[in-house]
Amino acid sequence: MNNADVGDDVYQEDPTVNQLEELAAKKIGKQAALFIPSGTMGNLIAVLTHCQRGEEIILEADSHIYYYEVGGISAVAGVIPRLIIGNKGILDPQDIKKALRDENLHYPKTTLICLENTHNRAGGTIISPKMVEKICQMDTYQFLPKLAEYNILGSPRPPSKVRLVTHYGISEDDIYTTIKAIKEIVKN
Repeated sequence: MNNADVGDDVYQEDPTVNQLEELAAKKIGKQAALFIPSGTMGNLIAVLTHCQRGEEIILEADSHIYYYEVGGISAVAGVIPRLIIGNKGILDPQDIKKALRDENLHYPKTTLICLENTHNRAGGTIISPKMVEKICQMDTYQFLPKLAEYNILGSPRPPSKVRLVTHYGISEDDIYTTIKAIKEIVKN
């Protein structure tokens, strides 16, 4: 960090940030990328992208986004958390279905399910791709217009399903290659 070339990122004058963003975009085949300096900021941006004020998101009860992020989803985004107790941080699809409410003007509209992978407070538990896919395949359209998963590259999803990143043409190898390249840039 002491040796990094720096500048004002607001004006896109920070060569290190510019290099990171260009590399990330190239690695995942996008026109551009945005450097997000913290997971908390990234999570808040994801929630703001997918939700409107007064809407509800489903979270595992000990999820990082709920437990550690200073209530930003409520204080900044105006979103209401609906907590489900998972098994070592992993939500059961049946518990998710039970948590979904029928449409009623007295209830907040549930618009997002967040999965933490790996799960911090559950000792780094990894949600298997099979379990993520099982949750993704739930028939939830009557309740949820959109879903997204947390910590697996948030991006808009088709209305009734969440898909793994690999379904969008981004392989796990691409993700790890990008992370490795970013670490290399930071190291140098």
